[in-house]
Parts: sequence; structure tokens; C-alpha cells
Amino acid sequence: MNTLVLLAIALLVFAMGLRFYAKFLASAVFASSTHATETVHGGTLTRTGLVVAFGHQSASVVGVTTVIGAGIAMLWGWAPAFLWIVVGSTVGAGLLALGGLWLGERGHPAQIVGKRGAGLLYALLALLLVLLAPLLASAIGHLLAAYPGAVWPFLLHFVLALALARRLTATPRRWGGAALAAAVLLVVAAAAGARLPIEVSGAVNLSLGHATELTIGAHWIWSGLALVAAYATIRRSPAALERPRGALMLLLLGLALTLLIAALVAVRPELAAPPRRLDADVPAVLPLLLITVSGGAVAGLHALLSADGLAEGDRSLACRLAYGSALTDGTLALVVLLVAAVGFVSTEAWTAAYPAWPTDIALHAWLTGFVHNAARTAGMLGVDYAWTSSFFAFVLAGLALTALETALRVLQHVCAELSVPARPLGPAPWARETVAVAAIGALALGGEPLYASLDLWTVLGSTNHLFAAGLMLLLATALARRSRPLWPAAVPAVLLLAAALWGLLDRMLLWTVTGRWLLFVVGAVSLALGVWLAIEALRALLTAIKAAPAAGGEDRSRGSLDR
Repeated sequence: MNTLVLLAIALLVFAMGLRFYAKFLASAVFASSTHATETVHGGTLTRTGLVVAFGHQSASVVGVTTVIGAGIAMLWGWAPAFLWIVVGSTVGAGLLALGGLWLGERGHPAQIVGKRGAGLLYALLALLLVLLAPLLASAIGHLLAAYPGAVWPFLLHFVLALALARRLTATPRRWGGAALAAAVLLVVAAAAGARLPIEVSGAVNLSLGHATELTIGAHWIWSGLALVAAYATIRRSPAALERPRGALMLLLLGLALTLLIAALVAVRPELAAPPRRLDADVPAVLPLLLITVSGGAVAGLHALLSADGLAEGDRSLACRLAYGSALTDGTLALVVLLVAAVGFVSTEAWTAAYPAWPTDIALHAWLTGFVHNAARTAGMLGVDYAWTSSFFAFVLAGLALTALETALRVLQHVCAELSVPARPLGPAPWARETVAVAAIGALALGGEPLYASLDLWTVLGSTNHLFAAGLMLLLATALARRSRPLWPAAVPAVLLLAAALWGLLDRMLLWTVTGRWLLFVVGAVSLALGVWLAIEALRALLTAIKAAPAAGGEDRSRGSLDR
């Protein structure tokens, strides 16, 4: 199979989804209007500010989880992963992104599913973020350690992001040109870094007696720097640094994807990977595939990020940007899939490079593997491998940092919603933020052996899908109360819930046999929260369906729901 055919099919489906399905959701389901909405501060976002805000949202979702998930999905062959990425991005992730805009204006989740249901939703999100944040911090360190040429642009992009934040405040109409200039500087910095890399090597071993209890690798220099940077960022307003830097990273991701797609279109390499892998050692494609591609297909944070103060400004533009952010995630997953399937002389060579089910390969190895595959693919155009590998590693590290900052900021919000007491830390926000960042660092350091396995990824993917299913049931309940079509949210919610519960139970039974009790406990907590949340959400949904006529009349009397 030629890569150009798959690329054309996927991009056509994405374009049709943006043109027709997004329009259907915005007009018939969520009834978005085109007027500006006042923010909680009494102002509105300019069009430039809205683009920057959604650029940051997209950068928070795409990146590490998408690359890892799509890379692992190749173990089943390219056909099942391709179908799930295309369908899931167009239907599931697009629904959550658009639904988040609408749901963010409907009030607190407790008003839809009750206080207990809202508490379960936030508890499940807290578990998801606690699992995800250490992975992000560790991934940044491993990327910069494996590709030291990426350090120069990684350090420079902080300075450029501060300059872009000031430009956005002073002259927002000229922000686009300034962002392009910053992107060019970072590309040049990656080329310079490839020639003059900043490399840290060695390790520190902590021994008790004659046994080594803990090894701190050189990558933790960069992981520690990332955690300090994330701490400094969440201490400021999102508009002061976080949003401009996220939008800049999305622009750089666009450049990287353009380069890779150009190589695939120009060279049109044949896929060396088989369409379906039938090895005896490969687990069944269902349900594991559905929970493995949790980034490229459906990301549970889409709705929350859409609703987190981004439902501001031009509603028509906001809807296009929200759905586009989901498609950006899907496009990255698609490119990861394709570059992992080409560049081998035969299917046998590809099979030798991709073990059947490599449980002993660390999750960060899938990131460095993608950087290698991407640089090799770009090399088909004659581009220097050292430069492209440094550039791709920097882009992934920057996206991981954006996601880490967002995770920490959302975790603060979740703790507030769950009424986590501030004492004995005291009322000072900096104390709570310091402890949160330190705890994430400790989890990443102490739990590194846990992240050296695909088993944790199944827990992370299942928890992500349980949270996404809960959000979709929340959407369905709010739609039912207003006599809106609820099937676009209810049907994928049931499918995601079934896939997550099936996959998690399957893995938990295996862990009881292999004695992986820590994973079993984490999975059990996720399972209990997910089932309880589903029960509360379904109960609220049935109640809303019975009371739908009265709610529908009230809703129609208001006209547009976006006031």
C-alpha cells in the first residue's frame, strides 16, 4: 500500500468532518451562535487572542501521548490503527472539543449530574493527571538527553515566548508575523544545536549497603528544569506566557508535520508494515487498540480545555478552531503511524524492528523512536538527519512541557473542586503549587520503573477513556434537558465506556497472574471511579430524558443557548 493513498483518504475524511460534521454539531446539536461572549472578567478575546488561546489548547493535547499511542498501535499493523485514528479523531475528539465550548456555558457539572457525580468526574480526572504528569516530565528529560542538539532551541523558546506575550498585549495584529520570526529563529537554533550540542552524561547511584536502590540519570537535569519552568509558568496568568508559548509550539508542530507530509507525498514510499499482524504473541486487537490510541483518537482533556475560559470571542471561529484542534491531534497520530511503517526494505525487516508485544520497552523509547523515524523520513528529501532529529526532539519536548503546565494548572482547579484542604500548607498558593510540582517530580523519579512498561499505558488509556465517556454522558444529559439530539454524545460514550472497562478488566486479570499488584490497585481505583461515575451519569441522563419536554420549552424560550 502506498502512503499517499492513506494520507489522501485521511485528510479527505478530516476535511469532510470539518465541513459537514462540525457544522451539524454546531448548528443542530450545540446551536452555537456567532456573537461574542463576555468573559468572567467582563471582556472578550480578540480574534488574534482566540487563535492564540486555541493554539495553546491544541498544543496541550497533541504531542507525547499521541506519539506514544500511535507508535504502540503499529504493533497490530497499520490498518486497525488507521481506522481508529481517522474515525476517532473525526467523531469522538471533535465532539468533545465542540461540546466543551457549549458545556462550559451550561454551568458547573454539579448542576447536570449532581454533586456526587461531579466529584467522581473530578476524582477520575485527578487520577488521570497524576498518572500523566510524571510521564510528561520524564519524557522531556529523555528527549533532551537523547538528542542534545534540541537543548539550544528548548532554552531559547522561553525567551521568545516572553517576547511574544508582550507583543500580543501591545500590538495583537502583528503577533502572527512575530510568531513566524520566532519559529524561524528556533529552526536556526536547532541547526546550530546539531553542530554544538549541550550534552549531560553520567548517573548518580543511591546505594543502601551494597544494593543500588535508586539511579538518577543525566536526563533528570532536563526533567528538573522542565518542572521548574512549569512551576514558574503556573504562577503567572495563562496569557502572560503559557498561551503564547503553546501557540508557538503548535506553529512549530505545523512546520514539522508539513516537512514530513511533503516527504511522504514527494517520495510516496510503500508501507513495509503489514496491514494486520497475526502473530501469536500479539494480543487481540480489541479492546487494547481502542485504549492504546488515547491521544490520536480521543483525548479526554479536549472538552475541559475547550471549556476552560476559551468560550470567548467569535463563536463561529471558536467552533472551527475547537474542531480543528481535534483534527490536529489526529493528523499527528496519522503521520506517526505512516513514518513508523516506511523506511524498511521488507515486511520481515519491519517485523524484526517491532517486537510482538515489547512489555520491557520504556514509554519514552517510543518518543525517541519516532524522532529517529521522522528524521529518516525527512531525509528522503535530502534534509540533514542531525538537524531534523534535533528539531523534532525539541518540538516534542516543547509540546510535552505545554501539556505538563496545563496538567498542573488543571490539577489545581480539580483540587479546588474537590475541596482539598490547604492546611497544613497554609493559605499561600505558592506553597500548594510547590508541593504539587515536587510531588509530580518525586512520582516521576520513584515511579520510573513503572513507566518502563506498556502495562501502565493501558491504565492511562483506560482512565482517559473513562473520563471521556463521563464527559460525553454529561453532554448527553445537558442535551436531553434541552430536547436536543443526544445520540451524537450518547453512542460514543457507551462505546468508549465499554472499551475502557473491557480493556481494564482484561489487564487486571493478567496482573493478578503476574503479580503486578501496584498496577492492579491503580487499575481497580480507576475502574471503581469509572463505574460509579457511569452509574451517576446514566441516572441523571434517564431523569433528564423523562423531564425533557419542560426543559425543551424553557430552552426554546431563551433562543440561542450561548447567552
